Amino acid sequence: MVPRKDMNDSLLIDPLRRLIEPDDPAAALVVAFSGGLDSTVLLDVSRGLRSPETLVCCHVHHGLQPQADAWARHCLSRSAAYGIRCEVRRLDVPARFPDGVEAWAGAARRDALLDVARRARRGRRAAGPSCR
Repeated sequence: MVPRKDMNDSLLIDPLRRLIEPDDPAAALVVAFSGGLDSTVLLDVSRGLRSPETLVCCHVHHGLQPQADAWARHCLSRSAAYGIRCEVRRLDVPARFPDGVEAWAGAARRDALLDVARRARRGRRAAGPSCR
């Protein structure tokens, strides 16, 4: 989905444009991509505002759900259809979660996204729904 002309820019596109449009047009933007609706919309809007070669999507594979492999395949397929590079980061699931599984997953997601951003030449990161 590329932003339509009839969309109300003041409500959705303008705030995202301020976040997504770079000071340096060659700077990479890493989009957290779970494959769900929220992150798909973020990726769609990003590709409408940026050239595909400046976008990288990152799917973090936690390995906690039986359908985790299917989500990773979906993200790779969708990003390939968009012409956007996608990195799938598979996490090593610990035997125990001292602070809880959500705390572990959130910290692991942030670490993975930051690593992808560093590798993308210190690009800006769009904080998608999957990187809370």
